[in-house]
Amino acid sequence: MEFSLARASLIHYFVEVHSFNSIGLECNAIQGQQISEWLNSSTNEKKLEDVSNPLTFAVYGSLLIWLKSYLRETGRKLDVITFLQKQSLSQLSRL
Repeated sequence: MEFSLARASLIHYFVEVHSFNSIGLECNAIQGQQISEWLNSSTNEKKLEDVSNPLTFAVYGSLLIWLKSYLRETGRKLDVITFLQKQSLSQLSRL
């Protein structure tokens, strides 16, 4: 739990203070592309559940909803860069 809070705080900081226009999320490439499109679109926050799986939504949901609101307010765009750790691949096969 503390790691998730630290990760969210770092993303907030880098996006707001240093104008980062990309973030890295642990998810597959297709989902990352769908999340990027959702973040930069005019669709509402409720559509996040349609473009993310339950695990991604549980881990990143509140952060992504904040990012969408922030991007809407500032008019900025943001890309999601994806990665999967080796242990994540074995966990995905169990889903």
